[in-house]
Amino acid sequence: MGIIMEEKKTFQDDKSKRLIKIIIIMLIILFIISVATFGAIYYLQLKQFKVIVNGTQNTNIEKAFITENGKVYVSIKEIAPFLGYTAYNGEYGKKYSEDKTKCYLQNNNESVTYSLDSNSIYKSIITEKLSDGNLGTTNKLLSTDTSYEYFTLEEPVKSINDKLYCALNDIQVGTNTVISYNEKDNTVNIYTLDYIIKRYANSVSDIAVADTSAIFSNKKAILYNFIIVKSNDNKYGVSKIENGQIEELIGKKYEYIKFVESTQEFIVLTEEGKMGTIRSDGTTRINPVYDEIKQIDKEEGLYLVSQNQKYGVITKDGEKVIFIEYDSIGIDTSKFPQDNIENQYILYNNYIPVEKAGKWGILDKKGNTVVNLKYDGLGSVVSNSSTNAASVILIPEYEAIVARQGEYFVLINMADEKLLDYTLATQSSGTLFVTGMYSETTEEKKDYYFICKTADNKGETYTYNLIETLKVLLKEENN
Repeated sequence: MGIIMEEKKTFQDDKSKRLIKIIIIMLIILFIISVATFGAIYYLQLKQFKVIVNGTQNTNIEKAFITENGKVYVSIKEIAPFLGYTAYNGEYGKKYSEDKTKCYLQNNNESVTYSLDSNSIYKSIITEKLSDGNLGTTNKLLSTDTSYEYFTLEEPVKSINDKLYCALNDIQVGTNTVISYNEKDNTVNIYTLDYIIKRYANSVSDIAVADTSAIFSNKKAILYNFIIVKSNDNKYGVSKIENGQIEELIGKKYEYIKFVESTQEFIVLTEEGKMGTIRSDGTTRINPVYDEIKQIDKEEGLYLVSQNQKYGVITKDGEKVIFIEYDSIGIDTSKFPQDNIENQYILYNNYIPVEKAGKWGILDKKGNTVVNLKYDGLGSVVSNSSTNAASVILIPEYEAIVARQGEYFVLINMADEKLLDYTLATQSSGTLFVTGMYSETTEEKKDYYFICKTADNKGETYTYNLIETLKVLLKEENN
């Protein structure tokens, strides 16, 4: 009987031990599952795509990004408001275009235009003027610049789900930001220009771009590791950010300095009011001997210069292309807003309008004469703004330019040939004189017209379609 009780007790002890072991094993398994679950959640959180703007995560901006073939792309229009820009269809300069294959971003300082399948963008400064109106020559140098600066993208702009996208590096060029992607953490970090300047302002005591009087071009220098600095007696120089250290690049001895983003060089103004350029390595490229200097062509490295109220064109190394003997160079694009002229100094990417003693001609970018100095003006300006007619200077279909002879107008090509003379013979009205040209733009197309009056000057006027007339005239000539 004792043996039976003892065996029963032993059996119950073994059962309790097995139960304890099972419980312990289950607890261990639950612990492992919990740890694994926590680890998986933590890992997924780490790998979850995140966008951090100026040190703060912004979940609203994440929808602007997409990953394709292991690369991150960003919707140009969707990211714009988070970086301080407004996005529009079309391109800058063509205000009422709704072309969805193009878009431009704009803030108070600058615009940038992107185009589908293009690996190039162009930027234009909207306002570039110092708040101190007593700086005279300095404000002349820094006055509003309507010309464009072009930049090459790493990849062409692409369409994804009917939206324009570009690579990360290509959006930072256009929006003046610093953007990086950490693939390990699946995180995009974005730093805006104002944020970067504020960060450096805390450690660089002589920084000159941390206040509202700084021009926008000089603020952008910091994106290329340059800092415009200023001494206590208001002399300007440039410091270079090298491996986290701030080193002097250009001494603080100039009246003013302007950074040119497309070339990453500096236009300097001396105490004597003379201008020149300095390379990004701190060496002089163009000696400061000019009253005015302004980049007009990045690809060719051409600069407009002036001395004693005469203008010319030199290369980036100071060699004269057009002698400094003209009263003006370039045209006033504000008179021809509908022509969407990207460069007021170089038309059709090669031809430079020049004026001397009241006569206008055209040279090419090599300095060769294309059209002699014989016209009284270029372009036909419409004075009656109440109509749809717009002033015109360019006829792109024929790479032609409208020119004025006295009170009449002609149309010339770049071989100095008159495609349309200022007199026109018709069977019904005899000889007519061309008194003006204009354009009219609709959503569908842009049409050009010219106005004539009769030879007897009785006040009768006639209007003709310019392109249709040219087709007839040129066909007759060819026959």
